[in-house]
Amino acid sequence: MNAITRAAILIAVTLSLLPLVHAQDMPLPKLLQGIPGGEKGRWKMEVLEGTGRGASRAGMSMTVCTDNVMDLAQRRDKDTGAASCRHKLVKDTADEAVLESECRERKRTLTMKRESETSMLLTLESNGPRGPESMKMRSTRRGSCPAQPSQN
Repeated sequence: MNAITRAAILIAVTLSLLPLVHAQDMPLPKLLQGIPGGEKGRWKMEVLEGTGRGASRAGMSMTVCTDNVMDLAQRRDKDTGAASCRHKLVKDTADEAVLESECRERKRTLTMKRESETSMLLTLESNGPRGPESMKMRSTRRGSCPAQPSQN
């Protein structure tokens, strides 16, 4: 698996923490409520720095559509049993949100801080069987996801 694919998967995992909050009847973090368009849409993700396995991803950037990532995350959770993980919104303000996700083998903490009206800085810290890993990213909303072609 190449580095870009691994980074895309990690970004998908990061964004997948957001719908899991909804699955456990938690409110959408206030930080995301203040972003025009909310959490769904097209986001540019820039990896600023990382440690552990995340170190090789520094400097990468890509644009992802969270509608697709959310679908992927739900399928992945069902396939891997991650749907049984516990998720908790630890801090919830208009400028910062902290989400914790704990599974049998891994604990993740995602901290999101508002940078501007449409961007935020994210720090993902993870501890599991492959050792500790952290990554700092910038996420900037770039509008709506492109419409899917009709399948007639």
